[in-house]
Amino acid sequence: LALKPENSEEHITTGYFLQEERGLIDWAEREYREVIKNAPAGSVPDFRARFRLAELLHDQARELPAAEALQPVCDLMAKDEAAKQTCARAQRDPAGVISRMNYFFAMHFHETGFPAQERDHLQKAIDSDPTDADVLIAMHRLPGADDAWKKMTAEKIGAVAADFKAEVEQFKQ
Repeated sequence: LALKPENSEEHITTGYFLQEERGLIDWAEREYREVIKNAPAGSVPDFRARFRLAELLHDQARELPAAEALQPVCDLMAKDEAAKQTCARAQRDPAGVISRMNYFFAMHFHETGFPAQERDHLQKAIDSDPTDADVLIAMHRLPGADDAWKKMTAEKIGAVAADFKAEVEQFKQ
């Protein structure tokens, strides 16, 4: 952490290497948090570190902290159109980030036994990104879903599956 503290990109790369190549999750998390602490809020390095941290936490089934890592990005994008451009420069689709944050919140509420909040966040997630497969799976598995929810979910899954199939056919050609 003390090496080149001003070089956020190097810390993100180091975090990625520690996480993906070495499985040193705690160390990787510290690298990402160091970037978040030192990079200007709303900058590309801040966003990239938050994206990596959120996915790391989600992979550890730490859903609430994962959602909270993305919350500042989503809040900023809701207030400032330029933040959406920063998000894109950080190589993430703004709608996908909003979907992902809501998916993580939904998973948190699933774990803690609050199905109404889980459903609310799944709806927000799919409204933001209708192609998010994780959200569609969670919608399909929603406990106590009524018939209208099941029908809507099946329709959304069918539409996305058709789109994915068309993409596969296009790439085959």
